[in-house]
Amino acid sequence: MAPVFSGLYGLNTAGTAGALDQLSGKLHADTLAANLTNRRLFGQAVEDRLSALRGGAAGNSLNISGGSGNTVAIGASAGDARETGGVWGRPLAAYGRTRSDGNAAGTSERIGGFLVGVDQVYEDGLSAGISMGFLRNRLSSQNGFGKGRADSYQATLYGSWDFGGPYVEGSVGYGYAHYDTERFVSFGGFSQGANAKANGHDLSAELAAGHRMTTGLLDDAVWIEPRIGLRLNRITRDSFSEDGGVAALGVDASTWTTAIAWQGSPSPPMPAVRAATRR
Repeated sequence: MAPVFSGLYGLNTAGTAGALDQLSGKLHADTLAANLTNRRLFGQAVEDRLSALRGGAAGNSLNISGGSGNTVAIGASAGDARETGGVWGRPLAAYGRTRSDGNAAGTSERIGGFLVGVDQVYEDGLSAGISMGFLRNRLSSQNGFGKGRADSYQATLYGSWDFGGPYVEGSVGYGYAHYDTERFVSFGGFSQGANAKANGHDLSAELAAGHRMTTGLLDDAVWIEPRIGLRLNRITRDSFSEDGGVAALGVDASTWTTAIAWQGSPSPPMPAVRAATRR
């Protein structure tokens, strides 16, 4: 650790704070959050498919949403909506940016991937299906704190029960994630790189209810759908150690559980209550 202390020696207050931020490994928390973003995009795509099975969702859509924490995200998707079910697929893409809050550096995310599935609409308004997908989230931490990648694989079982207006729908999913990070620490006379790879396993579940009401416009092609729901995500990551010398970190296993209750239209969801735990 002597080279690290030698680099810190002689720095002013601002320089010391910046050096400690670089040593902290904030990037590893950012990649965990990036994987959570991927899981939510999978969930939103499944919601859109269930909406299409109820009849009336556009096959092509562009969703723009804002969230808490000064986050701005733009997502685009396209797919074929078949009311009777069948084999379907859609590309997924999004861009997200989180501004610095004065305590931690901001981040930017570029996300791309796909989702494919097969489903069936049965009698009495029942529908069910399974989907599988992949998303790659390329993350960059501002102020030179490093860059990373979160590759997320997802399998989801989903279903809906439509009562001719009111409906209930839900989904359960399992995911595998691979993390790859690279950061460079430089302050005073000290410079060193550090990189790491890690794996994780994720679980998700969602339950929602709503009521589709047609407006009579364009032969009932325009509709309004008040909706409430609850989504749970449990993100885990195995312990790992960075490669790179004295600045390399050993990171314990992590678990992050979130619960989001929301109300509004299905795309995009509007957060109403948010809770999270991280260990």
